[in-house]
Amino acid sequence: MAQVLGEDPAAALDAAAEVARALDAFGEELGLAYQILDDLEDVGEDESATTWGGDGECGRPTVVAKYGPAESHRRIEACVERAAAALEPLAAHEIAAQPLQRIALTMLGRA
Repeated sequence: MAQVLGEDPAAALDAAAEVARALDAFGEELGLAYQILDDLEDVGEDESATTWGGDGECGRPTVVAKYGPAESHRRIEACVERAAAALEPLAAHEIAAQPLQRIALTMLGRA
């Protein structure tokens, strides 16, 4: 066990927990951004039809139906910003966050 956790097992477990929390927060924010983007894509070109397609058509509430397309885009941007910020603790553990941040920023290109 000491070979895996190093000299200070408690510190290693704390670090692992911090990394897990960072990745969990990243996943939550990115997942929310994806869901909003999916709702926007269901609406399509007719931005006034906020209940068309997918969830809206099935009677499930959507961010687009509640806030409209412009606010939905703003919310995607905010989610992506929070997702990227959630990865900041990874640097302290010498874990490269750039590939995950690029995934999040790619989503903005679709929004």
